[in-house]
Amino acid sequence: MVKTLRISDENHREMLKIQGEIQAKSGEFTSMDDVIANLVRSFKSKHRR
Repeated sequence: MVKTLRISDENHREMLKIQGEIQAKSGEFTSMDDVIANLVRSFKSKHRR
């Protein structure tokens, strides 16, 4: 199943930067799904009670 998110150009650029950082660390291709999953995990770990 494919979902489409509508985001601003600025947010898209920021996500591309994050994607590049993740790819640089892992040395492997990183999809936008991986980027979003990483952001969600990061958010959850910082806001967990």
